[in-house]
Amino acid sequence: MFRSMHLPARLVLIPILLSLLLGCATTSEISALRSEVSALRNDVRIARDAAEQAAEKATRASESAELAAERAAAAETAANLANEKAERVYVRALGK
Repeated sequence: MFRSMHLPARLVLIPILLSLLLGCATTSEISALRSEVSALRNDVRIARDAAEQAAEKATRASESAELAAERAAAAETAANLANEKAERVYVRALGK
């Protein structure tokens, strides 16, 4: 967690953590630490929500692409059937 933090957050937390380890942290330092942790949790929550939304958009895009591929395949099949029918009509017309 500490490595992924921005430099200003690290600069705020290093003295507080040292004070905690040495047992001489003040109430304001502990309060600052709590607020920093709360802010980091909020940032994580926001990032997680953004990642979930991106995943949902990617899923919808994938589904749309699959639907487009299915429609293209159906259109190709219809075109092939129409071509075959046109060939049969042409052959009949030549035979008359």
